[in-house]
Amino acid sequence: MLGGRPVQDYDIKVNEMKIDVKGLWSHGFQARVNYKAHNKDKNVSHYMFIRPESDGLFNDMAQWWLFSHEDVHQWEVKKLKFTKAYIKQLT
Repeated sequence: MLGGRPVQDYDIKVNEMKIDVKGLWSHGFQARVNYKAHNKDKNVSHYMFIRPESDGLFNDMAQWWLFSHEDVHQWEVKKLKFTKAYIKQLT
């Protein structure tokens, strides 16, 4: 399943989509993609962000968003504490 350590390749392949899955906190409303990682050849065509409805251990509901690699290029770029990232507000 999903671990706590970054994977250097895609997490899921669906047909021709190579999807990098990113988890959000239940109270998170911001999608972030590391600038350097996105701009080097990472063999990823899409990013999926998953936000659980609550932090409860037995939570079984989540929202998800799927964006193409090209979509992310249109996002705002911000300097975070340690690195730059593409940022998008989620609703």
